Amino acid sequence: MADLIKIGKKIDESKIEYSGAMNKLVEGKGNLIVSVEKLKKMGAKAKKALPESILNRAEKDENQLLN
Repeated sequence: MADLIKIGKKIDESKIEYSGAMNKLVEGKGNLIVSVEKLKKMGAKAKKALPESILNRAEKDENQLLN
């Protein structure tokens, strides 16, 4: 039972770390995701596209800061 409790705590810690890392990418004025999309609109080529859900989250956060 103790092993399962340890695993559960590690999973919770991982969720917190993941959330923090994602927030660094998508939150704040001029966040990384929005900056990358602006570069693509200016003509920079990219082999892969970012997931739509992440783009929407980043753009929503930036718009909230601007208003």
